[in-house]
Formats: sequence, structure tokens, C-alpha cells
Amino acid sequence: MKKILLIGDSIRMGYCRFVRELMQGEAEVFYPEDNCRFAQYTLRGLQDWQAQLGLWNGVDLIHWNNGLWDAGHLGIGATAEAEALTIDTGTGLHRYEKDPLTPPEIYAYFIRRIAIRMKTLFPAAGIIFADSTPVVEEQCPEALSRNNAEIRQYNSLAREALREIPGITFNDLHTFARNNAAHLHSDWVHFNEAGSRLLAAEVVRVIRERLAQ
Repeated sequence: MKKILLIGDSIRMGYCRFVRELMQGEAEVFYPEDNCRFAQYTLRGLQDWQAQLGLWNGVDLIHWNNGLWDAGHLGIGATAEAEALTIDTGTGLHRYEKDPLTPPEIYAYFIRRIAIRMKTLFPAAGIIFADSTPVVEEQCPEALSRNNAEIRQYNSLAREALREIPGITFNDLHTFARNNAAHLHSDWVHFNEAGSRLLAAEVVRVIRERLAQ
């Protein structure tokens, strides 16, 4: 039976159990309980997750995403009480650093390093990189901590960084989510169960297509 490893942020955490459910009897699906967060965190965590999941003999395919954390802007100047509540955008309390958590050129550098690290730890595995999903901008504070223009930029940066590495293909999960699950968010970033199930079905479709090649 094929072995599939899912690596990614809280969007992946939303759909991973449904991917396992859909592929039951067809493939073993593994994923860390940890949120893989931003690119540098993923780079550092890969060997630990391999050990925790007992994947010393490798996997056949890795489906992976990073980007939403990297493209995020850290909030500054807000009180703890204000951050715990829905912010009135007219208060001026919610402000963000100008630079994203991982600047673009550093993001591209780490994405490439992650891919090379995956090939070192899992030399027989194919890799699918999934684009980061969009956010609901109209539900965000006026000073956005994430915006779709930057998310699309980071998706393009990742594709460019990975394009010349053999064995990597792409899952345009951003466009799929925008066209099929835009109304199924549980908040401005994450998806509800119905949305996560839709994403899982698309992830499985792309995995099956890759395994059939």
C-alpha cells in the first residue's frame, strides 16, 4: 500500500483526517499532529516528524504547503484585551508590521531548502506543493495581517523556487478554494468542516493523479 505524508499549516490540519478517510484501503496517510506553520519551522521539524511517525523507510508521496504564516504581518500596538476581541477598525488599535513574517526572498530560499531536505529524508518520494488558500479580506481588520495579493505572490515565489527541482508538481489549491469553498470559512482564514472536506477531496484527486503517473 502506498504511503502518503501530508505536511502543512492549520489548513492542512483541517483536511488531513478527511484525506485519510477518503484514501482508506488505498493508501496509508500520515501527518504530524503539529501545525507545520512557517517555512523555517517546517524545515526544522521535518526530521522530528519523520521520527515521530516512524517513517524511516520513507514514503511514496509528500503533499506539502507553506505560505500563510510566512505572508502574515505581526500585530503591534494592541492591548491583550483588544486582541482577544473583535476589533473595531476605527479604534486604531490593530496595526501590523510592514514586513511579512518571512520576507519574499527568504521565503523562496527556505522553500527550496525544504524541498531539498525532503528529498534527503525521503529520497524515493514524489512531492506535490500546494498553493496557500485565500483569506476573506472583508472580514479582516482594516490593517490586514494577511491579504490575497501577497498570498498569490508567495504562491508564485514558491512555484518559481521549486520549478527546476525534479519530481515536484503543484496543486493549485488557492484557485480551487476561491472557486469552490469561498463561502465555507469558519473564520477569515480557516474553513469549516464542509470546506475542509471539499479541500480534502481535491487533495485526494491530485494525489491519485500523481500516483497514476
